Amino acid sequence: MRFDFSRVQLLIFIVVNVIIYTHTVMSHTHTHTSKREMCSRARARTIFQTRKRSTTSLYENTTPNIQKERKGERERDALERLMRPSSSLLFLVRLLAVVDALLLFFALLHLAHSKSYFSSLQTQVSLEHKNRLKWETYLTKYRKRASERVSREMQIVMLENFREETERCPPEPKCEKFKPCGKRKSKQPHKEDGKKISSKEEEEVEEEAKNASDAVEVTKTTGGEDEEGDEFATSEFGNGGNDGEIENKHYFDAIPKYQAGPASPTFQPSSNDGVSFKIFVYNLPPKFHVEMLKKNKRCVTDQYGTEIRIHANIMQSKMYTLDPLEAEFFYVPVYGECKLFENIATLGAKKGLQETNSWWLEAMKLVTDQYPFWNRTQGRDHVFTFAGARGPHIFKDWKKHIKKSIFLTPEGDRSLSEQFNTWKDVVIPGLEPEKAFWSGSLRKQKEVKRAKTFAYFRGTIANKLGKQYSKGIRIKMKEAFKDIKDVVFTEQHSSCDKTCYREEMRASTFCLCPRGWSPWTLRAYQALMVGCIPVIIADEIEFPYENSFDWRQVSIKIPEKRHLETIDILRSIPDDVVERKRKAMAKFWPSVAWKKPTVDDDAFHLVMKELERKKRGFKASTFTFWT
Repeated sequence: MRFDFSRVQLLIFIVVNVIIYTHTVMSHTHTHTSKREMCSRARARTIFQTRKRSTTSLYENTTPNIQKERKGERERDALERLMRPSSSLLFLVRLLAVVDALLLFFALLHLAHSKSYFSSLQTQVSLEHKNRLKWETYLTKYRKRASERVSREMQIVMLENFREETERCPPEPKCEKFKPCGKRKSKQPHKEDGKKISSKEEEEVEEEAKNASDAVEVTKTTGGEDEEGDEFATSEFGNGGNDGEIENKHYFDAIPKYQAGPASPTFQPSSNDGVSFKIFVYNLPPKFHVEMLKKNKRCVTDQYGTEIRIHANIMQSKMYTLDPLEAEFFYVPVYGECKLFENIATLGAKKGLQETNSWWLEAMKLVTDQYPFWNRTQGRDHVFTFAGARGPHIFKDWKKHIKKSIFLTPEGDRSLSEQFNTWKDVVIPGLEPEKAFWSGSLRKQKEVKRAKTFAYFRGTIANKLGKQYSKGIRIKMKEAFKDIKDVVFTEQHSSCDKTCYREEMRASTFCLCPRGWSPWTLRAYQALMVGCIPVIIADEIEFPYENSFDWRQVSIKIPEKRHLETIDILRSIPDDVVERKRKAMAKFWPSVAWKKPTVDDDAFHLVMKELERKKRGFKASTFTFWT
């Protein structure tokens, strides 16, 4: 029998009250009886003395004797009054009896209620224990199944070897039954400025798209058919062609929704790509990510391609896990910028945004309805990449669905408190896809004389919306600096291609980075990669890694209201300061480069270290409660 403190307390209360009440009644009865006996004896003695005096002579009935007799009668009357019980004492005893009876009644009522309460509580605990055992059984079977799989690294090697064997064109003389591999005919793509891409650049684009697609799809291959009757199919974690559906959904059903949980396990950074957490990637249908790369290769080479690069890098890293129960973060692979670009190109701006919003809602329905992890924290440990300046606004209903999630975005505008929150979001460098920038090959070339150009800017200046673009800063700077010989501030032009642009930046001491539609610009990261000191003219900008790096060492920031004084300010900087900044840039520039393959302390690894700062001590939300 279960020992309950409340029952012992109730028993003690009853026993003590009964003892007190019994003692009070008995004491009162005993006192009253003793007093009645004393009174009876006094009366008997008085009667005897009276009869004795009546037989005496009349002369004895003198006045003194009469006074003595009356005095005795008065004493007897006073004694009788003393012997009578007090009415107030009787009232107090009766009141105590009534109160004790009421307390006893309520105590018994509470006991009956407590009995039913503890009975229901014990039933609930037993049910929770059964669910826990069921969940542990599912978990054991799943982990056993996962441990039997071929390692993901081996799958990558095997897949690459298989593709090399199947795509290799055999020599013509030795293999007559096969036709020679001909060059693929493809429509000549164009850059943003309308220029045609060279054949070499086109090959790089195709290779980039192929690698990105391969990295994401590599976990979609299985090592054979599942055994009949095996309830733990491998497709739910991206190993089957189920188009994102979850076959063994009962595994997740065993995990209670809206229940707080402890922090995820901590892993050794030295064997986990430098971080202490694991990250789980949702197995959404390909139409939300890799399928779009086949239609639009610009998504890979655009500066907004970080949504693709981060997804591919996570899938290839050691921090990626197939077990969501050991994951600290949950990555949602949705290529929003790529989808928006496609929809606007085919449907127009207004309808394109509407279609993109519906597409986002479809993806979020899969995340929230088919998995239990979103509801556990209301998405606080879920990660999205918004690679453009619009941030989450490409998803019109983002405030209703993902406002509490973590955003990886290059737009660290401090004035945009809704779309960017320093407390939860992470600023990332923009993507420079050209290998000449991110590989460091430009720095290995012969050093150029930077005295050729003091300050340099080549890019968009005028926009059809006029001074709304860049707050009119770029237009004013062009007009102010047009007559300064060692300053280049001009529009993009077909006469200066990408190679020309790189060389002009290398030959400049300062690279001007005035704000555009928003504070951030890819130009600042390009300048660091070629050794040109970036000059930031954007008040509300927030840079990557501000928690761990002092950006004053590698850049200069000038207030927007003093943009016309930029050249004068730069000329006042001592040469030794300029030299210190160049030396600091030589060490720091790999931190903003998205390298292929990834290396330690490149942009991907440092972004993941910034994400590590967002780890939670336990998993909870406004819908979770505990006692």
